[in-house]
Amino acid sequence: MHLRRLAVPYAAPVARAVPAVALLLTTGCGSDVLTPPSGPAAVGSSAPPGVASPVVPSDPDVLVTLAGDELRQRGSAPADVEASTLDGGRLGRAPGPDGAADGAIDFPDFTTDPEYPRAVVRLRPADPGDLDPGSADLVWGATVRIDAVSKGSAVDNGDNIIQRGLSSDSVIFKAEVDGDRPACLLRGDAGELIVRADLVMDPSHWYTVQCRRSGDTLTVFVLDHDTDETTARQVAGPVGAVAFADPTVPVTIGGKLSHEGSIIASSTDQFNGLMSEPYVKIL
Repeated sequence: MHLRRLAVPYAAPVARAVPAVALLLTTGCGSDVLTPPSGPAAVGSSAPPGVASPVVPSDPDVLVTLAGDELRQRGSAPADVEASTLDGGRLGRAPGPDGAADGAIDFPDFTTDPEYPRAVVRLRPADPGDLDPGSADLVWGATVRIDAVSKGSAVDNGDNIIQRGLSSDSVIFKAEVDGDRPACLLRGDAGELIVRADLVMDPSHWYTVQCRRSGDTLTVFVLDHDTDETTARQVAGPVGAVAFADPTVPVTIGGKLSHEGSIIASSTDQFNGLMSEPYVKIL
């Protein structure tokens, strides 16, 4: 395993305009909800007020971009950004969606080789409390285009987008592509929710995936850049505070890292494809 430290210049984040899109809402059901211990989850019936499209919010705490071969933290939380690599993995640069100036991060290709190249971005804030949402509302996500083949082994059977925490931790928030469907996971001290989009991603399309916690409601928004259509799916139930007892837990982008920052070789869930502007904002 090799950790490569990259320079992290700071730049003020820019607010994004909201495009005019159709908003389709479907409700979560069945396996999309993990029942919180305090009672069964309820299904929401409408999107959070004022949200019509999953755009990058203004002044995010985390906003990672790639200019040339340099990762940049453009969010408001001072932080170090590192690329953690394994077995020759590396991050590349590719054209981003809709002519994005900074381009997109190109993650390693999928392979069934047991020692395949992996690369994951680690972001550790100077003040760990900057990314500890507690009971506050929270929004996180990225714009992605998955590779035609991005899953199929025990080590790499999903595409993790951005997260803080692991499935073995008491709290976690996570955005991923699972079975070619965008999904969100949120676990607090009162319960856990998972919601999966109805949409199955087309590898030739760019999608903006956004997870949003509003009180005890978790919503996944997905904007298809080729059709300009936004879909939303949500579930609700007690979540409680998302407070990290271990302040060293990093934000990871494109795969799973241990709390120390090394790639989890046995279950990396490497993101295979292109990713633009992964972000987190505590509201």
